[in-house]
Amino acid sequence: MGKKPVFPYAQLFEAIPIGLYRRTPDGRLLDVNPALVNASGWPSRESLLALDNVRDLYADPDEYRRMQETMAHGGVVRHFETQLRRHHEPPLWVEINAVAVRDEQGAVTCYEGTVTPIVERKEMELELRRNEQRLRAIMDALDQVVAIVDNEQRFVAVMGHRLQEMGYIPEAIIGKDVFEVFGSDDGKMHSAAWLRALAGERVVYQWATDMPGRFYWFQISLFPLREPGGKIIGLVATVYDMTHLRQTQERLARALEEKDALLKELHHRVKNNLQIISSLLNLQFERVQDAGLREMVMESQNRIRAMALVHEQLYRSETLMRLDTRVFLDSLVWSLVRSYASSGQQVEAVVEADPTALDLDVAIPIALIINELVSNCLKHAFPVARTGNRLKVSLRRNGEGRRELVVRDNGVGVPPDLNVTTTQTLGLSLVVNLVRQIGGTVTFRQAEGTEFSVVF
Repeated sequence: MGKKPVFPYAQLFEAIPIGLYRRTPDGRLLDVNPALVNASGWPSRESLLALDNVRDLYADPDEYRRMQETMAHGGVVRHFETQLRRHHEPPLWVEINAVAVRDEQGAVTCYEGTVTPIVERKEMELELRRNEQRLRAIMDALDQVVAIVDNEQRFVAVMGHRLQEMGYIPEAIIGKDVFEVFGSDDGKMHSAAWLRALAGERVVYQWATDMPGRFYWFQISLFPLREPGGKIIGLVATVYDMTHLRQTQERLARALEEKDALLKELHHRVKNNLQIISSLLNLQFERVQDAGLREMVMESQNRIRAMALVHEQLYRSETLMRLDTRVFLDSLVWSLVRSYASSGQQVEAVVEADPTALDLDVAIPIALIINELVSNCLKHAFPVARTGNRLKVSLRRNGEGRRELVVRDNGVGVPPDLNVTTTQTLGLSLVVNLVRQIGGTVTFRQAEGTEFSVVF
């Protein structure tokens, strides 16, 4: 086997593409290689070696003094970044690595080192700083705080003009973990959420805390921070001050409670007033002897009770503006059945309704429509001596998604020439007008009794 070639030191010094130099401890250049001459922009090796002192190459004299102090103290310099003057050209960013060369007695004979241009790296660092400044400007405009946290839950970066208002100094946070910044109790809460984000989950949570001068509500959103290969290396946290929003929500909630209380009181008073009117009519009913007048008074009472029942149910409901259909329908129908029971009728009533709610602007017209149709049935469909009387009232959505009220009986029926839309009777005229008011239609048919259908 052949021997590997051995290159003399001088040949390596000349050929290596990295800038090399050798100088005395007091700063006089002893030698430089061609790579350093080319990088420095000086016309020749001789022009560099002719310099009185290497300090003349440093753009910043303080950097040279720092270099000298480091070499004198430790005999070695690693990754020393500085700018060197060039011949009729702008300064050049370089990284210097140097070591002291000693003789057999340990005395320093010279310094040897490498000089590597780092222009591209510095340009990238400058661009990164510019991007960071842009990002800080954007975050200040967005009025949010953004933080980057590593896998150890330590702050790597934090930005946002609200930080100082919140009592935090960015420089004092960097490098600290969640417990050092937030304390034990709040730290546990934050840490639990951060661990979920570091496991790959997007997390949103709220944090309430006392800070200098005021109480804050924050919404914090966490996003896993990944390398291009997908590995999670930390998380990004955005902090939004929602204190004003929470205060507005609380004011609205209080206003809504006050409104609910007023509505409850309104429904209660309307119901009471209607009951007073019904009681006055009842007193009048007791004094009237004429059968026709008594019937008119009772019909008026039933209409008033129907409206009073709407307000009573709304007063007892949680929404105050929407009526529970099943409860309301059952109460209204059975109230009417009981009011006509004194005439000796025996009627089996069935009430069916979807579990939906009626708005207030529909509930009162529907209550009056049901009152008229059920009262009409109880008055005319079932003679006193008749048995097996059945009445069914249902309120459901039909196949078209509209509500349909059906009042059906198995009674003796109505006159065959009855026209609902042109009838002169008060009850059915009222039904037609009320159906028109809620934008509906009314039809009736006879088949083993009578069926009225109101679609709205």
